[in-house]
Amino acid sequence: TVRFFPGGDFEQVKPDQLAAKYRWAATGAATIALEDGHLRIEVPEGGTGAISFSIDVKPGTSYRLTHAHWNDPAPATVSNTDEADAITRGEPPIAPRTRVIFRDAKGDAVIRNHWSGIGAHEITRQWDTFPHFILTPPETTGIGFTLFLQHPGTYFIKDVKIEELGSVK
Repeated sequence: TVRFFPGGDFEQVKPDQLAAKYRWAATGAATIALEDGHLRIEVPEGGTGAISFSIDVKPGTSYRLTHAHWNDPAPATVSNTDEADAITRGEPPIAPRTRVIFRDAKGDAVIRNHWSGIGAHEITRQWDTFPHFILTPPETTGIGFTLFLQHPGTYFIKDVKIEELGSVK
């Protein structure tokens, strides 16, 4: 069964509900807005953005989480340094980078996080859907799913969904 995360169907959200519906965290004047049935996130140089969704799940169950995204990252600056890391080579970090926090019936985090994502520059100026596969620990009754945008650029997000794949016996 495929379900939208609460608030994950942006065509059903009214602009005046935006602040109340989502847990949005931003630095450096990053902005979020509704536009044509999707979220538009603008991340300026030195800024970041993160949006979180929550949903009930079954313990000991496999799921596929998906969200459609469109990336237009700003070109990364190349630095001349002795280090040979991706940032000094001018490669953008993963964006959107996602995190899943597994929660028990009390809402406490289970000690397991799942991180995933692709490079912001890998698929640009076109829609893509990136699947995230998770297995919920036995005591899990809910998850928090956060999308992090930590590189300057324009990003669109739509159709944040979860699909139950089956339980693990």
